[in-house]
Amino acid sequence: MITEIIYSKKFSSIPYLQEEESLSYILLSEIINSKPIFTIKISSNFSDFVKDEYIKNISIPKEYALNIIKYLYENAVRPESAIDIVSDILYTNIKPN
Repeated sequence: MITEIIYSKKFSSIPYLQEEESLSYILLSEIINSKPIFTIKISSNFSDFVKDEYIKNISIPKEYALNIIKYLYENAVRPESAIDIVSDILYTNIKPN
């Protein structure tokens, strides 16, 4: 499996409002039956706690997968929301060939 850390975002600590945290948006890929299959991983690190969420078995062109990662990063999507958001993107938008 090939791993690419595409984007990483850091949030500072703001007293009474938010803890320091970093979010990473990672694209994993592998070849199955001669075609690329992608997994999107979103990782949240805060207070010595790591939370990962995986969206697996995505069969789309790499460019489209990279656009999804960029969208998640630009909107600071957290791991617990990622599956629903990516599902909405994949099943309500027109997918490229």
